[in-house]
Amino acid sequence: ASVNGTDSLPPIPAAPMSVRDSLFPNDTTDWSDLPREERRARNRRIAEADSVRREQRRLAREADCATSGTYTQYDRRYDGSVSVATTIPCDSTVLANSPALPPSIYDPGEELFGDAERDALLASLDFGLQAAWAPQAIDLEYGLNLQRYNRVEGLSLSAAAGQELGRGYSWRVQPRLGLADLEPGVEMTVARTNGRQLRELTAYRRLAVANDWGAPLSFGASLGAVLFGRDEGFYYRTLGAELTGRNIRGDGFRWRLFAERQDEAKRETNASLAHAMSDVRFIENIRADEGFYGGAGVRWTRSLGYDPLGWRMLLDGRAEAATGEFDYVRGAFDATVSHGLGERVSAALTGSAGYTGGRVPTQRLWYLGDQYTVRGQRPSPTAPGQVGDAYWLARAELAAEMTGMRPLVFGDLGWAGDRHDFSAPGVPLSGAGVGVSFLDGLVRFDLSRGINPKPRTRFDFYLEARF
Repeated sequence: ASVNGTDSLPPIPAAPMSVRDSLFPNDTTDWSDLPREERRARNRRIAEADSVRREQRRLAREADCATSGTYTQYDRRYDGSVSVATTIPCDSTVLANSPALPPSIYDPGEELFGDAERDALLASLDFGLQAAWAPQAIDLEYGLNLQRYNRVEGLSLSAAAGQELGRGYSWRVQPRLGLADLEPGVEMTVARTNGRQLRELTAYRRLAVANDWGAPLSFGASLGAVLFGRDEGFYYRTLGAELTGRNIRGDGFRWRLFAERQDEAKRETNASLAHAMSDVRFIENIRADEGFYGGAGVRWTRSLGYDPLGWRMLLDGRAEAATGEFDYVRGAFDATVSHGLGERVSAALTGSAGYTGGRVPTQRLWYLGDQYTVRGQRPSPTAPGQVGDAYWLARAELAAEMTGMRPLVFGDLGWAGDRHDFSAPGVPLSGAGVGVSFLDGLVRFDLSRGINPKPRTRFDFYLEARF
């Protein structure tokens, strides 16, 4: 972005003659033709002269450091056609703390293209700034990212087809079939975007998740179900339509208007590697309060701070209101604060609370007990302190920073129950343990121990963890 040096260079001395050429000028003899003793004698002279030259350079460097605090290093590149002189501080900390260097890349104003420039560019976009109507070829999508496994559907197979139409419009159809329940599902979406915002109208028949944390229908959660017989989602079926909107970049507000039929989804399989080896069975699913529901939901997320050694904060607020078989409102807020403790240790603290009013269907209660809430406790659709129309949750982690990995210790407290008992919940759920995260949470392993109400040891493996 700028040049802050002079436009002239100090003189650079000519490249010194090599040690061999200085000792044996104009010698064109092929050394391989010389007697062995003569070659050895010449190599000894070269080594001695080279040692003397290194000592002379060392003494010259010490003299420069004593007078100016810097020394000059000379390099020749491209067969000697380009000479480079580099002035280097003798004290390396002077260079590290030089005022000529910019401050931390995480400080405000250090971006060449920062938040202000980005926001100005995005603000110039609207739905009128679109390419012409020009339907593209239909795109077929398939692969492991569309497949999943859970105790309701078993192995659930899916593929998708979509097409960009132009003027910001596109469509996508994704059918699905579970091999355990043989219940077909489909999502048919028409979308429009301006590069900044996305609007989608979707008609669907799908398996929905009652859990507010984690991603039970993801490929990562499916691995845990297949290997360990651990499917901790609570599911129900939906048939209806929705209109949604969100920012393309992910943060900020997203909203949803929906009208749908909600029905019970039963456990249809216990098949897993753990079941084959030791008869481990999946937990029971919830019994959804069936009926028609219509309503609206909104979610707001924000990430503050970039420096991994400084203060960072993740905020997540969500609210929903619906009417139909039951009338209810529900809302929750999560906040996670993290900070580096020196260069090798970091700490994170999460606080969360939620509340529901009105008559709440079973599928819209709060459920605690898994690796995303209180680790060491298995989720339950009926256990006291683990399900209710109100909840609070606290999680703490202390991690050591290493290249490519992050060993850590953690502890969790939480409660869910009747909203009238929010301020007097009794003894809360609790658990603690140790873990290790690789590649900033891409892969994580936890060994946790439940404390209350059930002291059991759990091993969890999951992908795309927050830490």
